[in-house]
Amino acid sequence: MQILSEFQSCSVCLEPWSTGGEHRVTCLKCGHLFGLSCILKWVEQAHCCPQCKAPAKKSDLRNIFVRKITAEDTSERDRAYRLLEEEKAARRVLEQKEAQARHKLDSRNTEYEILKNELKQLKAQVSLSGGPIPTTSTSSQNSFINVSTSHPNSNKKYQPIQRINIAPQDANCRVFDYCRELGIAVVSQKSPNALFRGFGIKMLSRDFKPLSYQPLHAAAIRDICFRPASHDGQLLSCGMDKSIQLSSVTSKVVIQKYNVNSSVWCCVWNTANTNIFYAGMEKGLVMEFDIRRTDSHVQEILNNGGSPISSLQFVGVSGGQQGLQGLLIAQLQNLIFKEQVSDSFTTHILPHLQAPLMSLSLHTSGHFLASFRPGVNLT
Repeated sequence: MQILSEFQSCSVCLEPWSTGGEHRVTCLKCGHLFGLSCILKWVEQAHCCPQCKAPAKKSDLRNIFVRKITAEDTSERDRAYRLLEEEKAARRVLEQKEAQARHKLDSRNTEYEILKNELKQLKAQVSLSGGPIPTTSTSSQNSFINVSTSHPNSNKKYQPIQRINIAPQDANCRVFDYCRELGIAVVSQKSPNALFRGFGIKMLSRDFKPLSYQPLHAAAIRDICFRPASHDGQLLSCGMDKSIQLSSVTSKVVIQKYNVNSSVWCCVWNTANTNIFYAGMEKGLVMEFDIRRTDSHVQEILNNGGSPISSLQFVGVSGGQQGLQGLLIAQLQNLIFKEQVSDSFTTHILPHLQAPLMSLSLHTSGHFLASFRPGVNLT
């Protein structure tokens, strides 16, 4: 067979043949020559020879070796292509590692700034605090709740460090909480969507940039708190719609919902057993719930009636240590500590300033911060 010089390339792609590889010289039953990769694609689609249109299939392909066909030796080029692809793959791996390292560095810088601000605030609190706060002990020897009945020190002044606007003035933002595991804060607010006229939470990043909004309650939200050590962001919320909800801020779904007979003013987790939480009602009632029981509450911790339960704080001891454990309960006119011994609770009436008690915040040292409305001792 005599092959003319003008037929020394593939008639499909018009590129020179090669002695090996994907474009080596191949013929069909009819005798026409093509590059292997080109004729494979052609036969799969057209099932015939590109030149004479004779029927053809994959089994008709034959690799041929003739001296009068000038074939281009592409071994060096193929090797260069292979090395190029290997370099590209290695570069992509390095770029991914660099991006991960930059992300870790940004996270560390953010954590550093947070710790730096916390240290600054703690130093400011230490410099502004006076002597030791007088304590009133309860019947327990291991008590570490410190209660002062003295007048506030007029020399102590707190200065705002930063003011950040996160929502419009009519958003009715009331409460917030922070999840250390996810590094996000949530703030309760009125729905910005006209289709959902209830209330929900706005999620914020560490630098207080808005992330998203999640609708939750039909009426105003009174309190929210993250479940301790919850890496999926389980959030407990309660409100004026007479319901308590356990939801996930990561999947944005309501996990569990409890309907009660009164508006719920506050809620708190049991840090010693995170399956249990407590809710304070508008009618002066404190209930204990277990998330493993979905139908109703477990028991009533307090039923004084009268003024609403304005705030709850759980006093717990971690690591199996011995110490005081129970529930600190704030009503508008009462401050009560329910000491937990086994499955029973002992009531202790604590002194406080003669003013409407609105909220509590408990520190790990046993001190707590209380906020009041103007009253007899706060004018």
